[in-house]
Amino acid sequence: MSNHSRLFEVAVIAGVVLFTLVLAMSANATIVASRTDHLIGYGTVNDVLLNCTVDLDAGIYTYSYQLQYLTGSGTVNLFNVENPDDAAYTNAWNSGDFWNHLFVDLDDAYSVQWDNGTFVAGQTRNFSYKSIYGYREIPVYAYVGAGDIADGETYGMSGAAVPEPSSLAGLALAGFAMIPALRRRRKYSLL
Repeated sequence: MSNHSRLFEVAVIAGVVLFTLVLAMSANATIVASRTDHLIGYGTVNDVLLNCTVDLDAGIYTYSYQLQYLTGSGTVNLFNVENPDDAAYTNAWNSGDFWNHLFVDLDDAYSVQWDNGTFVAGQTRNFSYKSIYGYREIPVYAYVGAGDIADGETYGMSGAAVPEPSSLAGLALAGFAMIPALRRRRKYSLL
């Protein structure tokens, strides 16, 4: 088998794989990661149970956090998920009375933050945001104030861009477009 035949086969296989990947990514949202962690506290906040799920739908990740404030006497007024790569995010939301910060520029991108809330022991709150960036383990904090904090780690944005389905479709089309060129090249090399 000539090098051109092998190259042709590789191009066809790569095109089929990319096309399949595009179809899979454009399907309904699927949970790609989940975990449960305890944020261990200092001071007046002692134990917060954190459930995290990461969904992927059409190239957009949704990071969802459910916090259950198990023990403590202080009022948590700030929940913070670090964003060390200053990755862009949208649709910050919470089920309580916290303020949803927006991604405006790199000056305020060091974390996804919700503040000015009132969250006390025995309550549950939900938080979420969306991003094109995939996940990795990230530090998280629940603040009461005056140094009282419960912290731990969970999933958050990695800052490594994941190609959107339209980009993957473009790559697949480019792979298919190479096939005729490879055939012509093979034909002329045999002459």
